[in-house]
Amino acid sequence: SLLSTAAAWAIGHPGEKASNEVIFAEHMRKLRDAVFESRRQPVAELCRDAVVYVTDGEASVPADRRKEVRGMLDGMARRFGYCDACARDAAAMLIAERFRELVG
Repeated sequence: SLLSTAAAWAIGHPGEKASNEVIFAEHMRKLRDAVFESRRQPVAELCRDAVVYVTDGEASVPADRRKEVRGMLDGMARRFGYCDACARDAAAMLIAERFRELVG
């Protein structure tokens, strides 16, 4: 079916350079959705733990999770310039908007 999709695109777009993102847009969307769905619960839990870590202190998060949470907070500082409180607020909003049913 992938070959048929590529061939149909080539027939419909003679002389144009093929782009996987264009030709297989639907396949790419399904793949992204599947990856996101598989990571949804762990991301929700990481957001929850980040909120607890910043709000109540690092001791309030299980010891085996602290390094991952601290890494997330440090990554948000490097990438977006967020302080810990700002990262906590962003994580809390993400929970409220997308993950409420997962971490309640």
